[in-house]
Amino acid sequence: MEFLYPNVLYGLFVVAIPILVHLFNFRRYKKVYFSNVAMLQSIHKKTRKQSEIKHLVVLLSRILAIIAIVLAFAQPFIPNNKSQIDHQKRKLVSIYIDNSFSMTHIGENGSLLNEAQNMALHILDSYQNSDYFHLITNDMYGKHHRWFNKAEMAQNVMEIQADHLQQSFHDIFQREQMLREQSGFQQSHQKAILYLLSDFQKNNRLDQSLSSDTNLLVRILPLQNNPVNNISIDSCWFEYPVQLPHSVSELHVKLSNRGSEDLSNIPLKLLINNEQKTLVAVHFKPNESQIVDLSFTNGEKGDFYGELEIDDYPIVFDDHLYFNFRVRDLFHVSMIYQENPNVYLRHLFSRDSLINWSASSVNAVAYEALKNQDLIILNELKDISSGLKTELEQYTQNGGQLLIIPNAQDQQKVLNSWMQHMKAPLYSSLDTNVTRLGDIDKQQSFFRRVFEKGLLKRKQNQKTDLPLIRKYYPIQIGTQNHTNKLLTTRGKKNVLTMTKYGSGQIFQLAMPLNTTFSQLPEHAIFVPIFYQMVLQMQNQKAIYESIGSNRAVEVNLNKATADYSSDEVPHLQQKTIDWIPEIKNRGGNKLLMVNIQWPNDGVFKLRYHDQVIDQIAVNYDRKESNFSNWTPEDLLQQIADNQLSNFQVLESTPDHVSSQIVQLDQGKSLWKWFVIIAFLMLIIETGLLRWWK
Repeated sequence: MEFLYPNVLYGLFVVAIPILVHLFNFRRYKKVYFSNVAMLQSIHKKTRKQSEIKHLVVLLSRILAIIAIVLAFAQPFIPNNKSQIDHQKRKLVSIYIDNSFSMTHIGENGSLLNEAQNMALHILDSYQNSDYFHLITNDMYGKHHRWFNKAEMAQNVMEIQADHLQQSFHDIFQREQMLREQSGFQQSHQKAILYLLSDFQKNNRLDQSLSSDTNLLVRILPLQNNPVNNISIDSCWFEYPVQLPHSVSELHVKLSNRGSEDLSNIPLKLLINNEQKTLVAVHFKPNESQIVDLSFTNGEKGDFYGELEIDDYPIVFDDHLYFNFRVRDLFHVSMIYQENPNVYLRHLFSRDSLINWSASSVNAVAYEALKNQDLIILNELKDISSGLKTELEQYTQNGGQLLIIPNAQDQQKVLNSWMQHMKAPLYSSLDTNVTRLGDIDKQQSFFRRVFEKGLLKRKQNQKTDLPLIRKYYPIQIGTQNHTNKLLTTRGKKNVLTMTKYGSGQIFQLAMPLNTTFSQLPEHAIFVPIFYQMVLQMQNQKAIYESIGSNRAVEVNLNKATADYSSDEVPHLQQKTIDWIPEIKNRGGNKLLMVNIQWPNDGVFKLRYHDQVIDQIAVNYDRKESNFSNWTPEDLLQQIADNQLSNFQVLESTPDHVSSQIVQLDQGKSLWKWFVIIAFLMLIIETGLLRWWK
């Protein structure tokens, strides 16, 4: 048996007090005279003998009571020889408190975050003032990245607030190990303890890589929440990538019911620039996700921001989804031709107020203007220089659309080596068999704006008047799995394909656009198909960013009145929040914002030279919306499956965790037994004095 506070044993000297009292009997006797005491002599001897025995028993009970009280305060324990913590002078104790949004949920003792804070304070009670303490939260604050004393640690624990961030176990362990390395404890192989206080949601799990640090003992304290019905707005996206003025935009919204109950008439609002556009009622089955379609009419051109909103108390961080979009009224289309521009395409685009049309000879291409085009058309080129190929490849990789129209002769020689370099389909030799276009797959996203929705639902084998193909260069797709067949002949040979290349797309037509090769230039489907190529732009920016994704955001200063300079940099602003993010110059007027630490959700304005040049919608990550968590049994199974021998799961309450830790680290505590013995001795003493006459 050992003692936690051996200095208290000096209190055993107090045992001398009752001994001295009993040795010196200060009772005064009163003399009583009798005429004859012969009859009382035997009674006197017997009573005195009983009194001496009684006094000795009372003395013994008082001595045992004092000894038991002193030993109880000295905290006796039986050492645990199997303890994984060395009896070192100072213990290194790190405590991770999960302060993500899921911890704001109500548990058995208030919010899980408050329960974790109380648990951490009781953990501190298990250690000495001389021990070192380290606090880890999802914020990863720099002020926490040092060793605290006990009082400082307690103060920092009570200041923790809920935060939108969530850290993986790898990040938590790396943070703990980093401080030990910086302090020199890792090199000295000193043992350390890490406590994990969390609700342990199922989007984060233990794995074998966490067991690499043999100097670290990990103790898991899972906090269980009560069942909750939570509805989340998970994501949204537009039916079409480009929004046009005075047209109807279709927005798809994904919502999820995370609870186990049916929910009816849940209102979903759509607001555009703070003006309500749509209100629908949504019905959910238990644990159901569904996609709701909303539509609204666009106004004039410009940048707009939207907000989707539901009312779902008490979990509210996922009840709003912000997004932004741009309504465009001008698209840039440029043709590069060999001898003359194509007359059909020139008539189509040059007379449209939505299209800024330009055409140039292959020998007079303005390379600087290419990057600003939405669609570049190569019309029947007989030869393409290496410089032009490089520019077009870069343009397409950055999100541009490239349409290739072959020449009437020697097409394999001109294009196939270049197509092979870009991993695009190759052109076959000229096929002069007269045929017609086959049935169009109207379900492809490319054709969604071409055909009415009623027509999209009709059977694919319905007879349609399609153009005649007199001769063409069939396109061989081969093994390319990133190529879509847009138009084919009735013999299933490819006439128009769309190939993904970088962030952009390559459209390949199988014949020149003239009536010698086909009826396509004079057919009704000619106009919508070539318009769709303009509207298939893939370089559109995301309609919102997610906090924690660390995704870089591209900034285009073309709307600004001044070119970029180091003296004036763009800055993000939302109400009273204003800061300059980390920026990388991509050349020209394009910048890249990286490592953005979004402070909260909402719509942020990007300002440059006192101009609002863009706006960025930001939302909280929806991983926290799913409140299903690992049970203690699940965690024990993960520990066993991954052979995490230095991990322990403690099922405890804040009031009992301290004693449980002491028992694990030091052994079986005995102070309670000595308190019981002390009470028993005091009861025995009271009984002797009252009933032993």
